[in-house]
Order: sequence, then structure tokens, then C-alpha cells
Amino acid sequence: MRSGFKTGLPLFFIIILTALALAAAVLPSFASVPEIPAVPSQYVVDLAGIVDDATKARLDSSLRELEEKTTVQMVVLTIPGLNG
Repeated sequence: MRSGFKTGLPLFFIIILTALALAAAVLPSFASVPEIPAVPSQYVVDLAGIVDDATKARLDSSLRELEEKTTVQMVVLTIPGLNG
């Protein structure tokens, strides 16, 4: 008579191998994400280079004012892509 442990063992390995394959497929995409500053010096962090200077200045001013009036902190972050 077979025990449940022995019959469930191949299924366990299939699940583990599937999880490892998924991790191997997903992890390389995180490696190419640009470094995001821990504490940005401005309210607009444009790593993708898509926000023009006038818009950055306007957003930065509005977000600084928001923080001064309400203590709410908001940062705009752009990245080159989602790699997905």
C-alpha cells in the first residue's frame, strides 16, 4: 500500500520547479530598473527623460506647496519602461 507522502512527492517537485522557472523569468527584468533615489532632492524624478523643464518646475512648485500646506508628500516618478 502506498503512503500519501510518496505519491505527493513528484507533485511537490513539479511545484518547486515551476516556481523556480517563474522566478528565473521574472528576476532579470528587475535587474535593469534604474536606481531610484532613496530621498529625492526634488518632487519630480524623471528617469525616463520625458518631462520638459517647464513642466518639471511647475510640478515641483505645486507639490512643494502641497506639502507645505497639508504635510502630504507626493513625488512624480517616471521610468524608461516596465520591461514586461
